[in-house]
Amino acid sequence: MLHLEFPNKSHKEMYEKLIKEWWEKSAPEDLFCADTFGGFLDLIEQDVIWRESRIKSHFYFMLDDEIRDEIIGWIQIRHKIPLIKISPLITEEVWHIWYWIAPKYRKKWYWSKMLKLALEKIKELKLDINDVLITCDVDNIWSAKVIENNWGIFEKINLRNKKRYWISL
Repeated sequence: MLHLEFPNKSHKEMYEKLIKEWWEKSAPEDLFCADTFGGFLDLIEQDVIWRESRIKSHFYFMLDDEIRDEIIGWIQIRHKIPLIKISPLITEEVWHIWYWIAPKYRKKWYWSKMLKLALEKIKELKLDINDVLITCDVDNIWSAKVIENNWGIFEKINLRNKKRYWISL
């Protein structure tokens, strides 16, 4: 059974395995925003994982009970929508939910289930969010389908060439 789990010390080996596998394919500088697992847990426990904005957020690993030794993906739920600076005169809203799936689990149904679990988690946590903003790259057909299948309503394409969707809770 798939579920979201708050990161803890028991995930250390799975985390390091995932980082090693991912970094062999490409090198995301701040995939988990810390140089060590301990540093990552420190950020998680502060409920702050996106260091540029220090927006309060919740972070979870998605695990599958049938795959015991691997992290399928992760999801971050921001309590409010941060703004990013695009130019000296233009700022733009960034999304509430940010999620990532390990490459070997992509193009499967995990994306949709993870988003559904995140929306349920927002309700469970009683966050003051009635409408969730989520984005995807314009050419990411898979992600757009996942969002639309979870009742996402397309709003517009933003200045960073992302499709913006809103999901009412």
